Amino acid sequence: MHLKPVAVHDIPDLLPLVKQYWAYEGIAGFDPAQVGAQLHHLCEDPRLGAGWIARVNGEPVGYLLAV
Repeated sequence: MHLKPVAVHDIPDLLPLVKQYWAYEGIAGFDPAQVGAQLHHLCEDPRLGAGWIARVNGEPVGYLLAV
C-alpha cells in the first residue's frame, strides 16, 4: 500500500471513494461536480485541511480527509 497527500490530479480517483462513503453512511445528494470543486479547493488551500489517498498497485483503495 502507498499513502500520499491528495493532489488535484487525484480528484477523479477520489470521487468514487467519496461516493461509496456517502452511500455507506446514507448521505443523500452526492454531486460529483460539487464535491470535486470542494476537493479542488481543499487541495489548493492547505489552510482548509489536508487529505491523503491510499493506493494498492496504483489503484485507489481508501482516503482520509481532515478539515
